[in-house]
Amino acid sequence: MERLLVLLGSLRLTVAGDGTVHFKGHEYADAGGGLYAQRDGEDHLVFRDGRVATDGPEYERLGPADSLPLNLVVLAAFVLIALGALAGLRRRPLTAAASLLGVVFLALLTWTLGWHSRDFIYGAPWWFLALLTLPVLVVLGFIAAVAETIRGWARTRPGGRIHQVVSLGGLALVTWFFWNWNLLGWPV
Repeated sequence: MERLLVLLGSLRLTVAGDGTVHFKGHEYADAGGGLYAQRDGEDHLVFRDGRVATDGPEYERLGPADSLPLNLVVLAAFVLIALGALAGLRRRPLTAAASLLGVVFLALLTWTLGWHSRDFIYGAPWWFLALLTLPVLVVLGFIAAVAETIRGWARTRPGGRIHQVVSLGGLALVTWFFWNWNLLGWPV
């Protein structure tokens, strides 16, 4: 849960054209020697080894894979592709079922992060551990759908092949998201 909160609670640092650093709602001016002083307070910050150290906590720069914009694009692409995969429910039930489970999990995860994050103070509640079953089922469905696609490739029309490959691409995106944010299994 803490790892996911990093995604949602990341801070943005920007540098203006005049060299002023903007961080956590404050402006910092160059004070020399790599040190920046807060213009409207007494805090300082310094950059070292990809981190921002302040008079209080130290912050680490997130890599591109951990950025909110990239992850939102990945999830939006998955949801759009999953909706298209549901259209092929009759012909490709494994792909459609895995896609549906992925969308359900993301909806429940969003609900959990929005309204129940306080339930994680003393550890993961039982219902969240049960919820973590869904990503495992999605990945197993994804693997089975790949096998189903390989087996039926020769008797599928070109349009169906394209639809299936795109649908599998959507499942690959959500599998990457699950892996990147430590949502596969029960990491407690």
